[in-house]
Amino acid sequence: MTGKLFREPFIHFLIIGAVLFGLYEFTATESSSALESKIEISPEMIKALREQWLKQSGIEPDKETMNELLESLIHDEVMIKEARRLGLDKNDIIIHRRLLQKMDFLLANMSQMQRPNEEALHQYFEINKEKYRVAAKRSSSHIYFSKEKRGERALADAQEVLVEL
Repeated sequence: MTGKLFREPFIHFLIIGAVLFGLYEFTATESSSALESKIEISPEMIKALREQWLKQSGIEPDKETMNELLESLIHDEVMIKEARRLGLDKNDIIIHRRLLQKMDFLLANMSQMQRPNEEALHQYFEINKEKYRVAAKRSSSHIYFSKEKRGERALADAQEVLVEL
């Protein structure tokens, strides 16, 4: 009975499907965790580090100081990613309060912004008008005056329509 069962095509289909599903799950998990573990440090982040150091210390950071700042930034990013992976950011009242505080600061800054007047908008547009330029569009129509259908009248009809256009 068991030997006959393993000769059934349906059983082969189930086994192959289970193996393929398992391989997919294994590779999908690996690739997504590899993407999550990637840390990118942009030139803007490096510039912000340099400016923050300059603002705090009053001097331009040297190469060794910049390396230390970058190592600290990378360490912080690794720790934050690991904390998120462990779910430490979920259901934490301190994190929720901090996010609310940041939103309040953001909204307060936005409410202090003044609406630009017409002159300021016009100046901004003049400076940046290339960003808003839309390429010209052209269209054409073809009007055909067939001698087969119109006979000798074709040329006269074409000239008449040309005058109208």
